Amino acid sequence: MDIKEKSLIEEEEEYLGDFIRSADKIITKLRKDLERFKESSGDTEIINSLFRGFHNLKSSAYSLRLPNIRRIAHSVEDILDMLRDKKISFTPETSELLHESIENIDEVLISLYSNGIEGKSRVVFIIKLREFIKELKNPT
Repeated sequence: MDIKEKSLIEEEEEYLGDFIRSADKIITKLRKDLERFKESSGDTEIINSLFRGFHNLKSSAYSLRLPNIRRIAHSVEDILDMLRDKKISFTPETSELLHESIENIDEVLISLYSNGIEGKSRVVFIIKLREFIKELKNPT
């Protein structure tokens, strides 16, 4: 009995397809959770749900070597940790950055689905996130 083995490329494509489908569901939930959080900022349950979503994206992106998603999600985790620990308050700027993070990740997913690559670099946005976090941790 011959069992056809998948090539590494076929396996990687299968994992990528699974990731894209899963990430799409996570993005949909993140958008809903962010809207819920805007209405009731301070709700720890919603912050935890947002954190889990970004954490799942980060973990999967790490294993698939997708640095843009991983770096964005990691930075958002830092922001959500500060919100959860009440080190910062939820502001319009924070809300906008979380929204932009979701949209940037979604754009990367669309590129992965369409072209099989992450697409344009998100370095400028990642730096913006990191500068925001740095300012939050060390206000002048």
